[in-house]
Amino acid sequence: MLFQLKQSHAPDELVKKANGGKSWQDFSIVKITVWHEWAFSPEGITSAQPKWVNSTHTQQYLPQQKTTIPNLVLAGAHTQTTADVWSIEAAVESGKLAVKVFEPQLKVIPQSNFLVLTILGKIDDVLYYCKLPNVLDVGLAVIVILSVSAIAFGIAG
Repeated sequence: MLFQLKQSHAPDELVKKANGGKSWQDFSIVKITVWHEWAFSPEGITSAQPKWVNSTHTQQYLPQQKTTIPNLVLAGAHTQTTADVWSIEAAVESGKLAVKVFEPQLKVIPQSNFLVLTILGKIDDVLYYCKLPNVLDVGLAVIVILSVSAIAFGIAG
């Protein structure tokens, strides 16, 4: 992050404007928090969980937008949202929630979890537990089987 900050002059100009001409590099870093799962080495960053995404029912394990570091917020589909799944909708909501940390009057409308999606999610959970394909794959297979059966037996009109 520090390398990227040093390469970008736009954020530094904002910091200078807000701090009487002082650059962010004029201040000492008091604390750096890094995810404890990450291992840093000359070869790069590795993790015991290389695919860092969420799935349904993982919100309790995801970070909130507000952090313990003043003026640092997180935004992205990997943070807590009402979407309950990694998606562009979750990322947008997270961005709004991050802004709300600094602008509390901002209204963020929670996402609607339609009943049909909740039911499909429960079916998907059962399929996953039984080590079966997801609900979309099973649904597609059922449609194909029914279509082929209808054609084979002349039922389709």
